[in-house]
Amino acid sequence: MLKELIITDGFHACTSLRHVFCGGEALNPETIHTFFKQNFAGSKLHNLYGPTECTIDAVSITCTEGDGIHDGSLIGQPINNTQVYVLDNHMQPVPIGITGELYISGEGLAQGYLNNPNATKEKFLVNPFGKTTQNRLYKTSDLVKWNSNGVLEYHGRCDSQVKIRGYRIELNEVEFSIAKIPAIRQCIVVPELNQHGSMSLSAYLVINKETDFNATYIRAQLNKTLPEHMIPSRFFEVDHLLSTPGGKLDRKNIPKPLRQLGLEHQSREPRTEFEHGLKNYGVLP
Repeated sequence: MLKELIITDGFHACTSLRHVFCGGEALNPETIHTFFKQNFAGSKLHNLYGPTECTIDAVSITCTEGDGIHDGSLIGQPINNTQVYVLDNHMQPVPIGITGELYISGEGLAQGYLNNPNATKEKFLVNPFGKTTQNRLYKTSDLVKWNSNGVLEYHGRCDSQVKIRGYRIELNEVEFSIAKIPAIRQCIVVPELNQHGSMSLSAYLVINKETDFNATYIRAQLNKTLPEHMIPSRFFEVDHLLSTPGGKLDRKNIPKPLRQLGLEHQSREPRTEFEHGLKNYGVLP
C-alpha cells in the first residue's frame, strides 16, 4: 500500500508527516528510495516484521535516506518485551552470518490457535532459553540470519523451498534479488513446467511503465548475487499482482502476462576453423 500512496498526486504535500510504519509485506528497496525522493527527508520510515501469532510486530528497523544498507531484506532488531532466537534444526543457536529459523518469545505471543490444539502444539514450543515467566517460543518458519551489525536479515520461508534440477532453491531469496533491480516494483517467482516438460523458475514482474529492458539485462544483474541455478529461466511482465486477504502477494492467482521479456542475442566473429565452417553454412549469425 505504501508504494501506491507515495506515487499518488499530492501525497508529497504531507509535510507534517513524521513517522510511517510499514508492515505485512516485504518493503521493496525501490519503495524506500521513492519515499525519500518524494521530499520526506524529515520523516522516518519504519520497517516492521512480525507474524499474527506474535500480535503483529516483533522486530523493527528505521530506514534512512542514502545509508546504503537497506536492500529490503533487513528487518531489524526485536522491539521491547520481545526476544528472538535464530536456531538450527536441533534448536541450537547458529553463529552470526549463518541462516537459521526464527523463533520468537515475549509478552506479545498469542495463547495459541482457537480450537486447534495440534497446530498450537506444533508452533508454540517450550522455550529452552527462558529464564522468566515467559517460557514459550513461537516457531515462525521464517529463515533469517544475524549480520555483522547485529541486524536480522530475512531470507524467506522454510516452506517456500523448491527443488529444481536437484538444487534446493529458496523462492523468496530469488525475489529479493530481483526486487533490488531499479524499476521493478513487484515480483513473484514460481516453479512451472517449461516447453520441454521439465520444471524451471518463472518470474512475474511489475515494471515501471517508462522502463524498457530485456531478460538479458535482468539475468546480468542477478548473476552478481545469485548462482546460475537460482536465476529464473523466463521473465514475464504483468500489469499488477494480486494480494491475499492477509495482504500477502498471491502466488496462486497470477494475472495474464502482458509479454515475455526476450533475450538480447549477441553475435561475435568465429574464432576457430569449425566455427568458420558453421558460419559458411549459415548456422552461426
